[in-house]
Amino acid sequence: ARRLAMFQVRATPEAGNMIRQPFAERAEECILVLSGRIELVIAGQSYELGEGDTIYFENRYLDSIRAAGDAEASYISVLARID
Repeated sequence: ARRLAMFQVRATPEAGNMIRQPFAERAEECILVLSGRIELVIAGQSYELGEGDTIYFENRYLDSIRAAGDAEASYISVLARID
């Protein structure tokens, strides 16, 4: 069975890497950027996303996520836990 959780997140440049590992539970994650730009590192690969962009991945491979540039970013994260 899968359980969904949804969060709206605001990332500021001052916050730096917002990932606190290890994750307690494995999950598939989808991110939709609402405003600004974010940078993610997933399994060592860097991705920069802007407003309207989406990305889908398994959370155990997420190394970091942060606001890209000097402005705040906002995004929605939807997690589906893997049992």
